[in-house]
Amino acid sequence: MIAEIHRLGASLHREVRRAGGELDPDHAARLLLRAQGTVGPAGRQVVLSLAKADARLDVDDRGMLILARAPALDLPLTRVEFVVVDVETTGTRVGAARLTEVGAVRVRDGRCLDTFVRLVDPGLPIPAVIMRLTGITAAMLRGAPPFARIAVEWLDFLGNGVLVAHNAPFDCSFLNHELIRCGEVPPANPVLCSVRLARRLLPHLRSHCLDSLARHLGLRFRQRHRALGDAEVTAQVLLVLLERASARGLITLGELQKLLGSPVPTAHAGAEGTLGRTAP
Repeated sequence: MIAEIHRLGASLHREVRRAGGELDPDHAARLLLRAQGTVGPAGRQVVLSLAKADARLDVDDRGMLILARAPALDLPLTRVEFVVVDVETTGTRVGAARLTEVGAVRVRDGRCLDTFVRLVDPGLPIPAVIMRLTGITAAMLRGAPPFARIAVEWLDFLGNGVLVAHNAPFDCSFLNHELIRCGEVPPANPVLCSVRLARRLLPHLRSHCLDSLARHLGLRFRQRHRALGDAEVTAQVLLVLLERASARGLITLGELQKLLGSPVPTAHAGAEGTLGRTAP
């Protein structure tokens, strides 16, 4: 029963996304529950109950199902849910290269709450240089699902969290490209780049690549150049940066975003070294 409720909730979330962010509950009931024969007022009530139980969804004043709003700018950072993601790919060019692995860590109030990791069949050969870098081989990916089969799982895990990545444009561009390829709508979640944040909160460092930050902060990788291993270290970096932000009197999401829009205190050439990624 619980598994069926989770399945219906995920399906409802997907239909609201595909409808552009709002959906009439009667129409949603017809889409989701026709096979069970539950339509009309009963179906509407089921759909509304699913929406109220799902933090990713809301019901507006008109009775329409809508995607839950992004975290408010005045929300204290201790209450913001961050989802730290890292991807491994077959190369650096979106479209020409494809994903081989997605890893993520959910963080709130100084704690890592949950993790997500999936190997992904890229549908094309992995260059030898990438296999040596990541350790991900064709044999490891044999039987792995294509991204289309994990897209909903990834969106469910992300939920309404603030998406964080070390050089976020790189990871987000690959994830969004894959979502579009399989007919999903890229999420509108707030995005935070931990490179940009580190350059403003740790301006004295010569480099802000993930390896340099890990060395400076005394962090160890469980698996370097693997999606979950890199996401775990990025999550630890984020927690340190949030502490630094708090020490500077920044206590809300809006204040953190304002910091990200400010000039970098000291210009550095530090860049994310993985696969030639360039830090913003």
